[in-house]
Amino acid sequence: MIISKVSSFVKTIFLLLVFIRPFWGSSEPSSHWFFLLLLLLLLLLLSFFQQKIYKTSIDPFLFLFVLFVIIGIFKSFSKYEAIEVGCQFLSYFLIYYLIVQYQLNEKIVKFVVLSSCLLICLYGIYQYFFGLAETRRFVQIYSLSPLFSERLSSDRIFSTFVYPNSLAGYLVLVFPLVLSIKNRLIFLLLSVTILYTLWLSHSRGGIITLFFTIVLFFLLRKKRLFVIISVGLFFITAVYYSIPPPSSLLARLSYWRVSVDIIKDNPLGCGLSTFPSMYFKYKKFGDEGTRNAHNDYIQLGVELGIFGAISFIILFIFSAIKGMKLARDNPSIEGFYIGAMAFFFHSTVEFLLYLPEISLVFFLFLSMVFKCERKEAKKTMIFSIILPIPIIILSIYSYKMMNASNFYEKAMAHLFVNEYEDAEISLSKAVLKNPNNPEWLVILGNMKEKKGKYDEAYSLYRKAVLLNPYFPYYNFYLERLLVKTKDKEGPFFLNKACSLYPGSTEKSQK
Repeated sequence: MIISKVSSFVKTIFLLLVFIRPFWGSSEPSSHWFFLLLLLLLLLLLSFFQQKIYKTSIDPFLFLFVLFVIIGIFKSFSKYEAIEVGCQFLSYFLIYYLIVQYQLNEKIVKFVVLSSCLLICLYGIYQYFFGLAETRRFVQIYSLSPLFSERLSSDRIFSTFVYPNSLAGYLVLVFPLVLSIKNRLIFLLLSVTILYTLWLSHSRGGIITLFFTIVLFFLLRKKRLFVIISVGLFFITAVYYSIPPPSSLLARLSYWRVSVDIIKDNPLGCGLSTFPSMYFKYKKFGDEGTRNAHNDYIQLGVELGIFGAISFIILFIFSAIKGMKLARDNPSIEGFYIGAMAFFFHSTVEFLLYLPEISLVFFLFLSMVFKCERKEAKKTMIFSIILPIPIIILSIYSYKMMNASNFYEKAMAHLFVNEYEDAEISLSKAVLKNPNNPEWLVILGNMKEKKGKYDEAYSLYRKAVLLNPYFPYYNFYLERLLVKTKDKEGPFFLNKACSLYPGSTEKSQK
């Protein structure tokens, strides 16, 4: 009786999590810790109350990938960022594992995912007709970032996501669920809404991936004529959308070229969450700056090494081959399978794996495919007695980080409307609760520097440099302060920053 109630409770929480996750995105770091904390508590319930545990054929490949992630955390020179991203990846594994254990109903999951997607689309459409104009007026009043203004002027919607291409990645992931809807009115309503929203995002990669999903859908149904037509449309669209504008295409080629150079010098990887620092070190003058490679496989190669990237590619290949067989045998899961393949495909031009609000849906879909072939595994003493200990420790840590992130988000909200005093108070509380985030330290240090509190600013900048010695901007901030105060260490940190960001040296010489 108790076990049945616990199982029902866990399933309900999971469905709520799936519904609200896309509305709470990467711009709010507290969301990552909140959902990880929730997943850990659900795993704790599983360890105490679930009498049977289950495994799937994909488990070894997931464990292998998680192993490389753990190695990447230890290898990283930016420990806090590595732990944060590593915890995000851990949450993906927990999502897969927990759903396999609790067997969520396919129809209910489809309803929840599509309901959430419909609201995301409606908000995006509203944004196109009204929201962008309102935000532009807000930007003019508060004189916000020119980069943000430029994004708003492009008329590309992003709904609840920070980035239009991220919205597109979410839509092409979810759209395959619509293809299996038998009610024509609902099918038409959802198809038109999602496709129109995708069009308004102006994401070429998203539209190309859309045709990929349609080709795969007809391939599963073994309709050869439709496959031929779809393949033709796919390549025509791919060619058309790969030509103009060259800026985004050239930028990606630049990211990938620099990334390949990093991998050549560091075949075993630089460590998790080190891509931004290494990219600035290797980029040449004129190359566009970025914090992501816009290709998950390449970025994993930089951070986890060639073997780490291969582990994810193997996961993709096995999922594609084994999943196709399962989808053909179980038509009710084909939408989940196609959606998961769309994620793998779209990840060649985006960084979806590093966006928890999208990756959660992906691992949900993957688990819905492979739960069909789950097998009972032996529940050992390790699972029942030892596992709860690290779960509790990690839960406490997640709760602490969530509180710190809440203060950081309040600080950014105050900064957004130029309320500097309130922003400094909130950010100071965030740093007090989490003194190991170098980005927060630099922002707070900049506030202190502007108020003439140079000693406090120096302490914050110096600690940020110690936490991540290879990120050039932290060294630049410290060098600027030392030059301002005529400290003899100024030239040392300037030279160090320039060595970490050679493009800046070339720029100053030019």
